[in-house]
Amino acid sequence: MDWIVAKSEREKGSKKPSEINHSNIAPSVVPGGVTVDHALQTCVITCAGLRRLKFPGIADEAAGRAVLAAIGLVALAEQDRNGYALRSRCDLVCEGRAPFEIVRPDGTTEEFQLDAEAAVLLFNLAVERAKQAGFAWNEEPIRLTPQRRLVQLVALSRAKALAGETEADDSQA
Repeated sequence: MDWIVAKSEREKGSKKPSEINHSNIAPSVVPGGVTVDHALQTCVITCAGLRRLKFPGIADEAAGRAVLAAIGLVALAEQDRNGYALRSRCDLVCEGRAPFEIVRPDGTTEEFQLDAEAAVLLFNLAVERAKQAGFAWNEEPIRLTPQRRLVQLVALSRAKALAGETEADDSQA
């Protein structure tokens, strides 16, 4: 976490953006690629895993577990609604809405539909129950502010990208 934005090339104590996990990767378009005939995505919200979670000082621990499960359902429903951008120029196109399935302890399954709006409603109900059970809930969004040096680094990175430069160009100089 100890780094500075260099005011000149090779300033003492400076690091390459890639050394702190920030850098441009030069895009390349190459012929070929991959076409997939079929892909299957499986996501699991495990009730057994949720039951292992403990919330000291809260009598109704199930309320906390319900919120966590609802967050997962919202995430899955929103992802289904917004699409799957795997990376630049690589999207997964679905054949309809992905079904949800409850897998019972005996292995039997029950399919059900859940759209994003219903998932958000379920989440809001779970949050209300959790608050009634004594869970603290921050009503206001948490605003994250980047460090000034990170803002500088992003601005420099964008300027280099617009000029067609990459970090690799720096190492060749």
